[in-house]
Amino acid sequence: ALVCRLEEIKSVYKREPRCEAQESVIRGIDDCVSSAKALKCKIDVHHIVQNTSKGAAGAASIAGGACVITAATVATIATGGVAAIVGAGLMVGGTVTTVSAAVGDTFASYNFRSKVIEITDQLIETH
Repeated sequence: ALVCRLEEIKSVYKREPRCEAQESVIRGIDDCVSSAKALKCKIDVHHIVQNTSKGAAGAASIAGGACVITAATVATIATGGVAAIVGAGLMVGGTVTTVSAAVGDTFASYNFRSKVIEITDQLIETH
């Protein structure tokens, strides 16, 4: 949406009579468009990584739960104990990954918002 809005602003300036100031503003808008496109790419990659992390964490937690259930139904203590330990480890790993992904997502969101503000400031400073 930001790139589209910048392109709209640029089209307004392009309809004005040509002059040095107009060309300077259009170059500034082009710089903002480039920054916004780069930011969008970073956000897209972030979403892919986040979704992959959350999927892996969910799979680990499910596998851990299956191991714990298996441990409860196995007749031998040795096999059941190993399954319980593996299951607990997988569930803890899944939980840690989920929490880490959520914390990382929060930090990234604030970082992305600050970049949008920087692009807006860059546009305002364009003359």
